[in-house]
Amino acid sequence: MSFAFFPDTPEFLTPPSRARVEQSITPNKRGRVFWQGTSWFARFQEDCPKTIFSGESVMVRGIEGNTLLVMPIESSTSN
Repeated sequence: MSFAFFPDTPEFLTPPSRARVEQSITPNKRGRVFWQGTSWFARFQEDCPKTIFSGESVMVRGIEGNTLLVMPIESSTSN
């Protein structure tokens, strides 16, 4: 039998990478994202006042235990 070890200290990714939201992420509740071929729990890395809905993309900034730390992707309004 093997056990997975998930450290409590966040590991930050350089550079961050994109993931697709599968289950909405809210300011107070983690959701799920599809990243590198696998479904992961995800929560905001920093306070974020909005909800990111299923089908949208986020940037994965790090990993803490079995949860990805994500940030919304800022959309550009200029053309």
